[in-house]
Amino acid sequence: MILLDFSAVMHQCIFSAISTIKPKEVDGQYETKEFIQYTKYRILEEILNVQNDFATFGDIVICLDDHSKKNWRKDVYSNYKNSRKAFREKSPIKYNEVFPEIDSVLEILKKYSPFKIVKSDRAEGDDVILCLAKRYAKSEKILIISSDKDMLQAKKYGDVTHYSLFTRKYITEETKHEDSLDDWLLDHVILGDACDEVPRVVDFTVFSDEFKKFLETENANIDTYQFNYEFTDEKRSNLIEHFYKSEFGLPVKNNSRAKNAPETVLPSIFKKERFGKSTLRKEIKKYGSLENWLNSNKEYKLNYERNKKLVLADYIPENIFKNIVENFENQNPKYNNKEFRNYIYDNNFDNLLESLPSNFKAELSLDDFLWFQKHVKYRFFSILLKGAELS
Repeated sequence: MILLDFSAVMHQCIFSAISTIKPKEVDGQYETKEFIQYTKYRILEEILNVQNDFATFGDIVICLDDHSKKNWRKDVYSNYKNSRKAFREKSPIKYNEVFPEIDSVLEILKKYSPFKIVKSDRAEGDDVILCLAKRYAKSEKILIISSDKDMLQAKKYGDVTHYSLFTRKYITEETKHEDSLDDWLLDHVILGDACDEVPRVVDFTVFSDEFKKFLETENANIDTYQFNYEFTDEKRSNLIEHFYKSEFGLPVKNNSRAKNAPETVLPSIFKKERFGKSTLRKEIKKYGSLENWLNSNKEYKLNYERNKKLVLADYIPENIFKNIVENFENQNPKYNNKEFRNYIYDNNFDNLLESLPSNFKAELSLDDFLWFQKHVKYRFFSILLKGAELS
């Protein structure tokens, strides 16, 4: 089974298409029509190449994010991947036009290809990958196609290989400079994941000198202000606003989504500490064990438990796991030779047909043969006519 992270393929192909086509910009945004067709072609090409190159692992399962509802991890930590939407809104790419076009490609694959396409309410494509690996890795070999290092943890479920289309290399603990999978998991939980906006266990636990000075000026009890990221956004915002207005007499940082909105640079409430793998190892050695170090600061323990839920596959809710497995098992896709090729011809993606994977082969009925013969002849004469017009 090949578990394909579709989101990664999609974004890689979008940026590849923009780099190749170099679309015009109007009012700071790319003209979608100029690069979207090539994006769709690249997505199909990448998926078909994966199936050809890794056919020994079986058929592809396309793993999708669900954007219809709030991701379940936001119930654990509201800032999880919080800047993604704002980034898209400020991007020169008109994602509101691009996404429907890419959805049309997925719809074709769902209707006419032999691939299963799996997603679940409130879950990410990563959840789909990890849940299916957990369910099937003991009975068959699994290949995960994803550049996300989080997928390394699926190796503990059985015969799992991890490959990145971005680097065109296999991903292992060694390539991530770890001695073992257990070490990698420990580091990933404690050091967080900047890409997903998962903070380190030590982040937001020590007040900055500026904030300490403010507390002294206000003659405030530090326990009144002690809080961590388990607190609500409202309480956190109230504290920040009180600090900034009282101490600096300045407005809170501008949260406007406007592209050129001015931002006031303000001091941080928390101290930004240097804390990496080597520091972590020293702290554990100093305190005698991981548990002792975590207990040295009540915030560490809370943040550690939070990060385990955000990072580790074993904390994916059971209802999501069951839904993903049921979604997978209830699908019985069948390759529709005629309709798939019709889509390819209509979009001028003809050269994709030259290297269709083996699971796309199908016996032609007489009706199919006559249809293809007529279609190919039509295209042949169309090309001749275009050539004649040019001459």
